[in-house]
Amino acid sequence: MTTAVSVVFYHPDQDAIDSAKSLTACFDHVIVIDNSDTECDAVKGIEKLIYLPLHENKGIAYALNVGLSKAKELQSDILLTLDQDSRYPLSEHEIILKDVQAHHQDDIAIYAMATKEYQAQHTDGEGSFVHDAITSGNFLYLDVLTKHAIT
Repeated sequence: MTTAVSVVFYHPDQDAIDSAKSLTACFDHVIVIDNSDTECDAVKGIEKLIYLPLHENKGIAYALNVGLSKAKELQSDILLTLDQDSRYPLSEHEIILKDVQAHHQDDIAIYAMATKEYQAQHTDGEGSFVHDAITSGNFLYLDVLTKHAIT
C-alpha cells in the first residue's frame, strides 16, 4: 500500500517546514502545495518530498485538489490531507494506518481523525460516524474516490 500526505503551505514558519520534513519518515510521498507568492527553498530537494509552488494564494480547496491529483499521478492508495498548522502524531502512525485500513469499506472514501471540535455522532462498534469534519486530518482512499467519480 502506497501512502501519501499533502500539506498546504501559506507563508510557512520554521515549525511548519520542520513538520512537513518529518512526515517523510512515515509516508511514501510528502506533497507540499505552497499557496505563497514566494517559493520555500527549505523544502526543495528532500527525498520523498514533492514541492509544488502555486506562486499565489489560490485557496485551500484548489491546493487540496492539486495534492489529490499529484497523489493519484504517483499511484498512491491513501492520501492524508493536512494544513501547515496540523501536527500528525508520527509515533502513532502505524496504529493509525492499521486502524484506517481495518475500517476500510468499498463505499467509504474519507476517514477523518477525531478532533476536540468534531466528536463522533454515533458508533457502529468498530468505528465512529460524524456528520462534520475538517479538511485537515482526513485519510482518502483514492480508488473509492475514483470509482464514485468524485475526483
